[in-house]
Amino acid sequence: MAYRWSIEDASSVSPWLDWLTRRPSVARSIWALYETTASQTPATEQASAPGTFVPTVYLTSPPPPFFTARTRVEPGTPMPAIGSPSAGGAPMEPAPTWLRWVNPAVLFRDARAWFDARPLRTVPAARRAAPDAGPAPAVVQAPRPVIAVIDTDIALLHRAFRRPGTPEATRFLAYWDQTDSESNQAPALPWATPAAMGYGREIESQAIDAALVQVVTNGKSEARVYASLGVDEPPEFGHGTHVLALAAGASDLWPGLPPVDDLDIIAVQLPREAVAHTHGLWLNALLVDALNYVVDKAASLRPGAPLVVNVSMGAYSGPHDSTAMLCRAVDALIEREAGNLTLVVPAGNGRQLRAHARVTLQAGSAAAPASASLAFQVVDGDDTPNFVEFWASAPGDLSGVEVELQAPGPAPSGPLPLSPHPKGKVGVYTFVNDSRPQAGDGPALAVIVAPSPQNGSAGSSPIAFVGVGPGSGSAQAPAAPQGAWTVTLHNHSQTARVFDAWIARDDHVEGHLGVQLTQLSFHDPGNASVTEFGTMSTLAWIRQAIVVGGYEVPDGTDPPQMYDDSACGFGVSTDPQLRRAGPDLCAPASTAAGGFQRVPFISGPLSAQAQRVAGTSLAAPIAARCLAYTLSNLPAMPADRDVLLAALKTRFPMTAVVSPPGRLDWTSDYWLPASV
Repeated sequence: MAYRWSIEDASSVSPWLDWLTRRPSVARSIWALYETTASQTPATEQASAPGTFVPTVYLTSPPPPFFTARTRVEPGTPMPAIGSPSAGGAPMEPAPTWLRWVNPAVLFRDARAWFDARPLRTVPAARRAAPDAGPAPAVVQAPRPVIAVIDTDIALLHRAFRRPGTPEATRFLAYWDQTDSESNQAPALPWATPAAMGYGREIESQAIDAALVQVVTNGKSEARVYASLGVDEPPEFGHGTHVLALAAGASDLWPGLPPVDDLDIIAVQLPREAVAHTHGLWLNALLVDALNYVVDKAASLRPGAPLVVNVSMGAYSGPHDSTAMLCRAVDALIEREAGNLTLVVPAGNGRQLRAHARVTLQAGSAAAPASASLAFQVVDGDDTPNFVEFWASAPGDLSGVEVELQAPGPAPSGPLPLSPHPKGKVGVYTFVNDSRPQAGDGPALAVIVAPSPQNGSAGSSPIAFVGVGPGSGSAQAPAAPQGAWTVTLHNHSQTARVFDAWIARDDHVEGHLGVQLTQLSFHDPGNASVTEFGTMSTLAWIRQAIVVGGYEVPDGTDPPQMYDDSACGFGVSTDPQLRRAGPDLCAPASTAAGGFQRVPFISGPLSAQAQRVAGTSLAAPIAARCLAYTLSNLPAMPADRDVLLAALKTRFPMTAVVSPPGRLDWTSDYWLPASV
């Protein structure tokens, strides 16, 4: 086995698309988030190629500022330069925003029939019901809020989501499973394809009620009724079931939380394969679709009702500021809804992962460059690749700066200059078969991508992406060499530089389709550049979102303590519009007993012997529940998130000062009092 290093022009502004061009020939579907421009709209993108599909909810006049599209690329054909300014394309963010190794058998499939069967349709834009003309009354009673959760493995028949006193009636208004059919057949009744989205399957309250009659009145087991609904092999535990139970479940589950049993629910089930790959593959576009679906559905079924949406997801990628396209797309939607849409997200659990480093490069010279290195370990048993992103808050001229990748063994990759290139540059470690040592023979095992200047933004700008293959391989995709890999930045210029490096999330989650994940970390413990600040997850940089950190609920009279893994912001920021100091509030993320009793997917009592779960993904729905309760008791709609947060603090006043001083990056000045 041998390896060859080469440097080429990047074929696209997206490092992820560059990577896909270097994979074996497979059918590829790219689900991407786009920003609308004068020359690129949802309608023009829909008409741009036979293999492109845009959900109907975006085909409006005027078009929304952001939209999603799925593009089909035939096997053996080059990847199109999607989003390339030189090609006249729109700014776009593939899901994810940077290169990804992908398992084609899991993540891509032949979708020709899926695309061909969905004609272009145009429908009016969905908007909240406008108030009647004329003078408004002095006090307008706010409509009852709707609680929505976007997650995975959500149990739609669970007793926690039935109407009090009427166990055969559901509180779900609608439930959208985004998982698309392997065939192009319409979903089997009582499911239907949601008209606004054009993919997946949807079930509404009347059909769920009919299924509950089978359980409550006819005595069938939930498992049998799930099977009749085409929900095969329900898991023992569903992350989304637990999250929704905290956000909107029956009060008898959580006597210490405020009652919201009378509030309606909308749920979006993300595809398992999308969520299982925790680095965020697909999540950007799917999340924007899910939020637009929830807004559209609530406007149709509960006009004017305020929405509280919880998304207990999050990756570690991107600029870690509000300029990411995902953040701007969600902010635009929240601002359009003018106070009717509240998004609650967790801060994340990455504080202690050693996945962030702030690298300082001193001034150097052509003959004696200043250098700084970061090391990580590729191990056996890791079935997925590993990624490191380098970003600069003020990159300026990168002339004289190079990045180098050292694989285990004597040979480094050779330097890849980061100075601006019209098309960007990509350096590729290629596997070369010993029996056929031709150039380019075999898949790439590692890459360094220096993006083109157009990939920059008003905030942080990407300067380099490093990807190293999985430690476990196959005949089709050999493993990357196991052991210590080192990324080194060299500065030949006379200007000092500061860069941030983040390792992509890649930890194991329950139900991960048989693929073993191993979270990478910077493994050199003496490296002072590795830091815990700036570790909040991708979604936590959405400006209009309410970000929730976590604390541990104590036993007895012990004081509360911050949850150790709860991620950090950047502290007091010079530009709070770009970067948060820390979470907006903290809520219970764990208990002295080690976490919360798991809510099973199939209805049943909570078991004290069951495995416990903890994390900020559970703190967020507790906050969402309290926000919905606050909204339901307000005489009028709050104008924005800040007014709602003030109302929350008034309704649930803190009983003790618990915020550690001097840690505004980690904690907050308000801890939501709640017992679980």
